[in-house]
Amino acid sequence: MSFGYDPLELRVLAFTARQRGIAEEKVDLLSRLREDLGLDGEDAVVFFEAFSQEFNVNLDALRGKRWKRHFAPARHPAAGARVAAFILLTLFLTASILSGYFGWTSLWFLVLAAIWLFGSQAWPISWLWPATIPITVQDLVDAAAAGRWVKPFDP
Repeated sequence: MSFGYDPLELRVLAFTARQRGIAEEKVDLLSRLREDLGLDGEDAVVFFEAFSQEFNVNLDALRGKRWKRHFAPARHPAAGARVAAFILLTLFLTASILSGYFGWTSLWFLVLAAIWLFGSQAWPISWLWPATIPITVQDLVDAAAAGRWVKPFDP
């Protein structure tokens, strides 16, 4: 693993692997924290606090609204159940209203289409959760070298 890496890169790679509980061989400079290493939610907060302390990095530029550009907001399990109940109730009411115009059998298509849309990027409210900008291990190395967060926030 040490071939071609400088000492700071080795330290960040080892830190990342240790924090994620995975073998160092599974982490490289192009590994994306959220997508490849599964870092999100409260785990990401703990990871970055430890990273900041370990490498003496000021992460103020990453906090606040900018954090949401890299990590999805934590979702409470009960919130998903409330959204599902709301959608089912809305579909039932819509089906009840439309049953005068369409047969009940054809309304199942509406239900299946709504379920598919909800789980896809085609869902009309997907803009509420925009795609995140990946953070790589190389971004951590750059921040450790600079002593502050240096990754730009625009994709």
